[in-house]
Formats: sequence, structure tokens, C-alpha cells
Amino acid sequence: MTDAAEPTRHPEGGHARSPGRAKPAGPAEPIGPRDPAGPAPATASGPRDEPFAAGPAAPVWHPREPPLPVAAVLARGSAVPGLALRIVERLARGDVLRAVGDQDWLVVVGEDLPWLDGLRYLGWDGEALTPTTMRPAPSAELWRLALGPRDLVVLLPDGVLVAPMPAGPADRDALATLATGGAR
Repeated sequence: MTDAAEPTRHPEGGHARSPGRAKPAGPAEPIGPRDPAGPAPATASGPRDEPFAAGPAAPVWHPREPPLPVAAVLARGSAVPGLALRIVERLARGDVLRAVGDQDWLVVVGEDLPWLDGLRYLGWDGEALTPTTMRPAPSAELWRLALGPRDLVVLLPDGVLVAPMPAGPADRDALATLATGGAR
């Protein structure tokens, strides 16, 4: 799997709220309705309606037993079209799923998610998503509060992804475009 949207680190050591924070390429937005509370407030670095990867601060990871129940799945790079196609199929049969992402990464939240090679399976740790078998320190809840109380926060061993919280069902047409490898 290509990690095209690999979270990057700010060269000057800035943190998630610094003006120089790194952002993945592309205008990723929820693939469906936005959170009715609206976008997160603007900061000194501009509006918070684009996802970004925080750095250099990162959680320290520990094994988690028992694992969290799977609540979301993350695809990056070449795994995005396969996940998008499976989600289009699930939406066609009536599953209710929420999604956010672009051609470089895709997070899908819901139940009965597809199992595919190259995906990361995530569970809710408080109000942040983390790998199901790992526990971050400081706690996921502290990370979420620091990064945006209305945003979707995904803590990963190789970075932190923050994106607008998808509020409603995923948009089948937008996902179909991602499934064919097209940009949204």
C-alpha cells in the first residue's frame, strides 16, 4: 500500500495549532453532509475546514487488551479505490455509513465494515479513533480535546489525522468517483 497521505512533520517542530502545520494535499471534506454544528472555528493559521496532520508531538503507543470494537476503517493511497468501491456496494444495499477523505486517504465510520488487505481498523477511544489493538498516551480524549472538539480525530502510530466530522450518510456518487481512482 502506498502511503501517499503519510502525515508529515513540521520542519520547525511546530504543533497541531501552529501556523506552519502540515496538511495532506487535496481538499478533503466529508463525503456526505457536514456536522450541523458547522465548521470548527478559525485559528491564527486559517479556517479549520481542511484536514491536517499534526506533528511533531505524537502519542506513545501501548498494546491494548482486549481490543476495541471496530467502528471505522482507514485506507491510504492505493487502498482508497478498493475501500470506496466496497462502501458504494454497502450503501446500495442500505447500510448507513459516514465517510471523509479524498484520493489519498479515506476514513469510513459505521458498522459491519468491509475487511480488505492494507486497511487500518479503528475503534472509538473516548471520542477519538485509534487502532483497535493499541492505546495512546496521553489519552485519546486529551488529544481530541486539544485538536478540535467538533472534528474527527484519528490517532495513528505514524501521525494524527484531523478532518471535519461527517454528519450524515456517505455520498455514493463521490465514493464511486474515488473507486475509479478519480479525484473528488
